[in-house]
Amino acid sequence: GEGGMGRYLALVLCVAAGLVGGGSAWIDPALCGSMYQDPRCREDCGSCGGPCCVLEWDVALPALDFVNKVKDMAAASQGGRGSAGGFGEIEVDGLSTLCANSAMFEPLATGVSNCYLIKAEYFPAGARMYKEMDEVGFSVYPIDANNCRVRAYSHTLLVTAHCDAGRNYANLESVLRRLGLLRYRQTTLFGCPQRNIP
Repeated sequence: GEGGMGRYLALVLCVAAGLVGGGSAWIDPALCGSMYQDPRCREDCGSCGGPCCVLEWDVALPALDFVNKVKDMAAASQGGRGSAGGFGEIEVDGLSTLCANSAMFEPLATGVSNCYLIKAEYFPAGARMYKEMDEVGFSVYPIDANNCRVRAYSHTLLVTAHCDAGRNYANLESVLRRLGLLRYRQTTLFGCPQRNIP
């Protein structure tokens, strides 16, 4: 309705004008939890010593297809710096990599499973200097022929950073969006807590 649109425009104008209080611009809490939420609804402040976000995705895609999509996206990023953001250096370890089941499935799970391991530099949108770079990683476990489980993390490398204004969550969300994945289930495992809707 007109009231909702007016409130949204007021939020945009406040942010654009740089009106700050308590160190961050005002956020309309009604937008938190929606698909259009401000990234700051998922702000992290030092969960991993520095800001970080760890998510788990169940994806309706074969594991190798997910890995190849990430590799293709990284190749298209051309260094990552600039308005769109993207990957810098990337390393991919093949399915012979052994990952602990306790890390992927549940804390009491024993043994190991084969997984693909992706480690990469990631430049958020607008980043132009290496000091603005974050670290991202993906452990990709085949579940069956058509599905995989991915543990994804993003970690701020700047040692003086304490809060990330939701950037690490936004990094991971950006990867999914740019991969074009429409069917997945997401669980937050660590960091980047969702702000409650009043």
